[in-house]
Amino acid sequence: MHDPTLLRDRAARHADLRPRVDAIACALATIVVLALKLVLLDPTGPVLFYDELLYKLGADALAGGGDYPSGQYPFLYSAILAPALAAGLGYDGIFYTNTLVSTTLIPAAWLLAKAVGMRWAWPAAVLGALLPIHWIYPTQV
Repeated sequence: MHDPTLLRDRAARHADLRPRVDAIACALATIVVLALKLVLLDPTGPVLFYDELLYKLGADALAGGGDYPSGQYPFLYSAILAPALAAGLGYDGIFYTNTLVSTTLIPAAWLLAKAVGMRWAWPAAVLGALLPIHWIYPTQV
């Protein structure tokens, strides 16, 4: 027959592994999507020229290159781009910054699933990894 303590011990060991497996799955999804974006995406430049221009000018201004162009455009996105422009990386720096920023959606989805009490949060990370924004947003300013 089955020893009930053996079954309890096995269940306890399995429960101890769940958070690790969950976190590893999230990290793996994040790393895979980041690597795929860096290999497959080709920065194409701005599509909606006026918006991208004002965000880039805002980033230039925050990086020390002039006046902020318009109060209509919030400064947070420009502030995220400014270090890349201050380092002289130009549009490539914007591309890499956007790639990193959009990839943070994967662990954010995982953390949200954990916060609402999901037993396994890795499916949320995988769904976050499948969002189309990963393949569109990084190539834009």
